[in-house]
Amino acid sequence: MTDNQNLDYLTDMALKTIVDVSRLGSSVLQPEYFDQYIQEATKNRSILSEARRVVMNSQVYNIDRVGFGSRIVQYVAENTAITSSSAPTFSQNVLTAKEFVAMTGISDNALRRALGQGSFESTLVSMFADQAGIDWEELAVFGDTGISAYDTVLKSQEGWIAQADTGQLLFDGGNGTDFDLSEDGYMSMFDAMIEEYPKEYFNQPSMLRLYCAWEEYDGFRTELASRETGLGDAVLTGSGELTYKGIPVKYAPVLNSAEGVEHMGRPCILVNPDNLVYGVFEDITIEKDRIPKSRRTDFVLGMESDQDFVNEKAISIAFPDETVYPSS
Repeated sequence: MTDNQNLDYLTDMALKTIVDVSRLGSSVLQPEYFDQYIQEATKNRSILSEARRVVMNSQVYNIDRVGFGSRIVQYVAENTAITSSSAPTFSQNVLTAKEFVAMTGISDNALRRALGQGSFESTLVSMFADQAGIDWEELAVFGDTGISAYDTVLKSQEGWIAQADTGQLLFDGGNGTDFDLSEDGYMSMFDAMIEEYPKEYFNQPSMLRLYCAWEEYDGFRTELASRETGLGDAVLTGSGELTYKGIPVKYAPVLNSAEGVEHMGRPCILVNPDNLVYGVFEDITIEKDRIPKSRRTDFVLGMESDQDFVNEKAISIAFPDETVYPSS
């Protein structure tokens, strides 16, 4: 057996550990490696890690919600029948998974070292998860099929911002807009977001999140620190979690996405993470493609996913320095 043949044999044996040999040409990740990939891809993502995940057993998954449009409790005297009723209303959003692929190439020398260390399978899954998680969260937040200026994967699906009810979007710019950041500061922007947020979903502020890009997160922190109070001193010298009116304020690096910000603006999002839903089709695949002339082996990962809301009205999104939502 030649050196290259031996390398092929070793990688084939390693892949048989990762994938289910009984399905889809032996390329579907085993459950434990599926779990590892999802956990590693989302654990360092500020928004994706807190959003609600569903594992889809088909490419379409219905997100159902039920509500009542009026009061359902009434007083009934003894021996008196109920005179009226309030029927529930049913609504539904739908996840429709699309396939996305990622590829990583490993040189023969690096591959030999990885195989020799005995943890190649887990290392390969981690390699994909590290970068794919960044791209995945960026798509989930900034994806918009209506922005023609996008020339990447971001135009392939609608993300959470694009799917939010348009009445929940707030814009900066002074007179006639929702808030004036430069004039009134970050707290005024947060107040505008809280005012816009539907109050029927505001009963537990600690369950909500104010996700901000670095500029707004640091600006709010500096604004707090400038106050000549014990709180200002604590913010200036400490590193604890920031809150505003009981709502955790979190820095979300994805909101500084270069492409997203260029074409959509830099958003700040007020939402309960449980209202953000993303689905992953249960069949994630990894396949090998040997490139002998390049002394390299490529590995191709395929996954299908989508994102939506339980309720697209239960959110408010502010756009500092933006007066309108992009139209193209």
